[in-house]
Parts: sequence; structure tokens; C-alpha cells
Amino acid sequence: MADPIETVAPDDSGSVMLRRYEYQVHVAAQAVLEMLADQRVDHVTCEHIEDVIVARTDDRAIAGGGLLWDFHQVKTRDTPVPWASLRPLTHVA
Repeated sequence: MADPIETVAPDDSGSVMLRRYEYQVHVAAQAVLEMLADQRVDHVTCEHIEDVIVARTDDRAIAGGGLLWDFHQVKTRDTPVPWASLRPLTHVA
């Protein structure tokens, strides 16, 4: 049997999808790190209503304490071609 690592996958769409979600993972991980550092993050929820939801405690914003909800939509787009929309200037005499 051939080594699976050396076998070319017939469909590599999973890698493309992972790259599209990579920044979303970074946003969620940053909030989790804040929570672990005890920086007023109560919990982080992914892929429910929004891409990432961060619940923060904030005594100043809500009378008597409570949670503030940060709803994050994290989107990706295909990489544009740099300078594609620029055209050379024409000389006006």
C-alpha cells in the first residue's frame, strides 16, 4: 500500500474551506485567550446566530452588572489582483 501522505487527494476542497475559516478561528481564539487571562470575557460561542459571539462582563455599561454581547461576522473573499483597476494616465497637452 502507498503512503497516504504521498497520494494526491482527488478532492482538496477541505483545505480551501479551512483557509476561509482560519481568520474566524483567530478571532475566536483571541477572545478565548482573553477569557483565560481573566479579562472580563465570560464565554465565547462559535457558529450560533453569528460566526463568533463574545459575552463580556461590564459593570459600567449595565446597571448592576451583566453581560455585553459582541456579535462578530467574519467573512473572507478571494484575493484580488493587485493594481488591476489602475489604468495608465494619458498625457494632456
